[in-house]
Amino acid sequence: MTNQYFGMLVSKSKYIGLKRGRRTLNDVIREEAAKKNNLIPCYIRFRHIKSGSNQVSVIIFEDGRPLEKKIPYPRVIYNLVWASPYRNRKIQYLDNKGVLVFNKVNYLEKYKFQTLLEANKEFLDYLPETQVLNAGNLKGMMKKYDKLILKPDHGYVGRGIMKLYKEENELWCLTYKVKQDKKFVWKEERFIEGNVPNRLRDVLNKDFYLIQNIIPLATYKGSPFDFRVSTQRNQYGNWEVTAIIGKVAPEGNFLTNIGQGGTQFSIEELLLEYPHLNAKELKDKMTSLALKIANYFSQTTEQIGDLGFDLAISPKGEIYYIECNFCSAYKALTIRDGKLVHDEWRKVFTTPVDYARYLLNDM
Repeated sequence: MTNQYFGMLVSKSKYIGLKRGRRTLNDVIREEAAKKNNLIPCYIRFRHIKSGSNQVSVIIFEDGRPLEKKIPYPRVIYNLVWASPYRNRKIQYLDNKGVLVFNKVNYLEKYKFQTLLEANKEFLDYLPETQVLNAGNLKGMMKKYDKLILKPDHGYVGRGIMKLYKEENELWCLTYKVKQDKKFVWKEERFIEGNVPNRLRDVLNKDFYLIQNIIPLATYKGSPFDFRVSTQRNQYGNWEVTAIIGKVAPEGNFLTNIGQGGTQFSIEELLLEYPHLNAKELKDKMTSLALKIANYFSQTTEQIGDLGFDLAISPKGEIYYIECNFCSAYKALTIRDGKLVHDEWRKVFTTPVDYARYLLNDM
């Protein structure tokens, strides 16, 4: 089989780092997978995609050293960067050239995805109640629930998320992050129901936020946890769950995001405090739900090859859907101190490369 180029779209900072020879473990794993599939892995920066040219500047590693050169556009490219109008125009140009870019749609507002799932009765039991945040919905949700989460519709890695909970009678507490001396610290603001604090008023007036009831998460050593269920297309073009990665919030925090200080664990480690729950049975249930959502969503969206679902469980083992990630931070989730936390999680990097081989064969 003739070796073919396999492109990966990366950010400006990533491209510059690669050009200087800074590869991370996930880069090496992807490159090894590419070579096993008779593919030549190359890294592409959006800026180098220029109309009227049949070639593009890329970085290829040869004998461990970076080499920047021009090559014909790879026929299949894996998008590893968040979408933007500028990047979307570049991807459209590649489409017009007959280049197949997968994960070209890698961002969807949380509420749109939530309403998509709500339209299917099969998923309703897994969904927390979700409303667009406005004065009326806030009042209604505060009457219905004692604990609420407020999150930006466009947010990622837990940025901008706030917690709202009832302490006693009509006294509520709003918890959110503020910047202080170049660092972000948690701030608590208490108020009587009906007397909305300025921070919450600002969100109501300016930002598009969602409000949800807080799911009673299971905990590990007192800290809540949830799971990132990596769901990717494989060498046969089918959806497969390649890893289930536990994320535990730091002590005293309610956010499990690795970018907010969370820590990775296997499902077996997290269930040690819950002997009544069976890890294999729970894995099977989460896998089934993730595959159903992936197949459902991909019916309406073309060339999606990589989805990361955040799923949570209650102490009883009930499963809840939190959100979907289209550009999952697998490096942060799976690698600690330069090493894979669990070797089985290697598949999150190799499976999309296998899918690229499938697409090339199919073409």
